[in-house]
Amino acid sequence: MDLKVLKQLIAYHQDGLDQYRQHMGPSSQYLEEQTIIALQELGHLEEMRASAQESVKAAKAILERR
Repeated sequence: MDLKVLKQLIAYHQDGLDQYRQHMGPSSQYLEEQTIIALQELGHLEEMRASAQESVKAAKAILERR
């Protein structure tokens, strides 16, 4: 999933939680909080994957020069 889309989803869920928290039951609040945490973790993993891909590209470029 694209990192930009993940950030938008996180913002969407966080904004909804902030706006409607007083109208939500505790279990709904918990579910939204866990959704935000999961999306943040997924974003972190996506950043790590992108970084790893860049490292692989750099390593291939170095090896091709030889």
